[in-house]
Amino acid sequence: MSGSDLFERIDSVERKLEIRRDRTARHLEEARADAERSVQTGMKWAPLLAAGALGAAAFRVGRHWRAPAGLTPQPPSERANGREAAGPGAAAAVAAIGGTLIRAAFTPQARELWRMWQASRDRSRRNGNGS
Repeated sequence: MSGSDLFERIDSVERKLEIRRDRTARHLEEARADAERSVQTGMKWAPLLAAGALGAAAFRVGRHWRAPAGLTPQPPSERANGREAAGPGAAAAVAAIGGTLIRAAFTPQARELWRMWQASRDRSRRNGNGS
């Protein structure tokens, strides 16, 4: 084996290594870009999911909360048809939930869900699958 053959083989191996380095760097950059896109997509939905989780937790705590020992429940103020009438607290709760639902319905995420649902229905109709 001559010296020039050895140098040619070394050059060939170095070229292959350089190609692999470039390919690895490109793959890492693509993976980073994919991860960044995934995080950005997730961050669009995070506030809506957090609000829903908080609402569910508040509902759960509100349904199962017990008064501390020594405190007596207040007597019902009014009765309608033998049942307790809903007081102003219930109306306030309904108003708060309604306001939250309205705000959630007009978020960009809700509009996008509506647009996607409509597009899906349109595709189904064009294909003869929908009603």
